[in-house]
Formats: sequence, structure tokens, C-alpha cells
Amino acid sequence: MATPAVAPALLLVALLPVAAAMPALVALAVLAVVTVTGVILGNVHARPQRQAIRDIRLAEQQSLESTETDWRRRQD
Repeated sequence: MATPAVAPALLLVALLPVAAAMPALVALAVLAVVTVTGVILGNVHARPQRQAIRDIRLAEQQSLESTETDWRRRQD
């Protein structure tokens, strides 16, 4: 199966003959629908990776803050 970034591009290529027979405004609307759908699918597909990155970043930030808090307590 094609990746979410490639699928809309392939669909656009497949729709070229159909879009050529459509009025310009309708073809533009089809382009907009395919593009928005591709962006939505890409976001849904990449959500787990983005969440994993946020979780790692949060854990690193909390670890750093804990280390800094311990250091400040020792300074008193």
C-alpha cells in the first residue's frame, strides 16, 4: 500500500483524464478535496510517531528538571 503522502499524488495523476473533461471550477474543487483528504490522512497516519516524540521529549524534560531541582536543593 502506498504511503499517505504518495496516495493523494497517485490519485491526482489517475484523475487527470477525468479532470480534463471537467469544467475548471469543478476540477479545482476535486483538487482541493483530494489535497485536504491527503493532509488529513497524513496527520492521522503520523499521529503515533508525533505522540512518541512528545512522550520522549516530556520524559527528558522532566528528568532534566528533576536533576536541576536536586542541584538547587544541595546549594541551600
